Amino acid sequence: MKILINTVCFYPNIGGLETMNMLLCSGLAKRGHQVTVLAPSYPDKDYDDSAYPFRIIRQASSLTLFKEYLKCDVFFHRQISLKAVWPVMLWPFKKWVCSYHMCEFDNFDNGTIKGRLKMFFSKFPHNIAVSKKVAECLCLPNATIIPNAYNNQLFIDTKNKERSGFIYVGRLVSVKGILLLIDAFDQFVKQYPENKNAHLTIVGDGEEREEAERFVRRNNLGLRVRFKGMLKGKELVDEMNRHLCQVVPSIYNEAFGIVALEAMATGCIALVSDGDGLQEAIGDCGFTFKKGNVDDLYNKLSIVADLSCAEIVQLKRKAMDRCSEFTPEEVVNRYEKVLIG
Repeated sequence: MKILINTVCFYPNIGGLETMNMLLCSGLAKRGHQVTVLAPSYPDKDYDDSAYPFRIIRQASSLTLFKEYLKCDVFFHRQISLKAVWPVMLWPFKKWVCSYHMCEFDNFDNGTIKGRLKMFFSKFPHNIAVSKKVAECLCLPNATIIPNAYNNQLFIDTKNKERSGFIYVGRLVSVKGILLLIDAFDQFVKQYPENKNAHLTIVGDGEEREEAERFVRRNNLGLRVRFKGMLKGKELVDEMNRHLCQVVPSIYNEAFGIVALEAMATGCIALVSDGDGLQEAIGDCGFTFKKGNVDDLYNKLSIVADLSCAEIVQLKRKAMDRCSEFTPEEVVNRYEKVLIG
């Protein structure tokens, strides 16, 4: 089957949607489908598109878009795109599938003109949402729920017996709650200065890094908090395997939580903010705290740090069983059924 995939996020950029796009495109191509990806270009980055088992067209013109659309059997939007809707309206005889990976149609706001237009056009394709929360927020009651996958070949538990402390992995931007985490961790250190888990590693970069570093210096946490910058691949996995718990303190609605799956797969206890796709991702295999509530986050840090060895082993066993539901093979199976069905 010829599958044309349109996406605004792709390699070499780093993020949850970029990761899932790569896993999905590779998985479909390996099953014999002819996959063509319409992706953005990144002039400031080095990358080689020839290494993949599918075709990539960067910054496609309108003419190229329409030609590729006419050749395909299925047109698949990874996030509905107004710039790529017009071929369907002009020639509505192709199967059109859209997947949704945010809880809003447009930049955290459904009320913009773009948001309202996307909401209108979302009534026509076969819709896929990555979580029940996304389907609820976007008013897609008939959407098929297919969660994201994580890279189970890369993110593994190396059985490190010397785990301790907390780790954050992600962009250092306001909506990700990094300042909230450091504030709660500061309370934890003041209450339990001798606890072996009273250290925090921050992996990632972004516009709030300077403010986060100032907060750390202001509260004399320099010996407790390490900023590691961007880590990838085995280096990231090794760092995660050194820690007891990974915290995902987002203060906005997360569509899903690949980062939480990666945490559980590497043997970390997942502690995430509640009420959205993060909570759906971990199920009952980790801990949640009330979104945006620094005191509740501090309480949960204290609970995790006080877990017995038996409790940790039980949680990790449940988490590994849950992770088996989110392997690329399982998720690609579910996408394939929708695309070719």
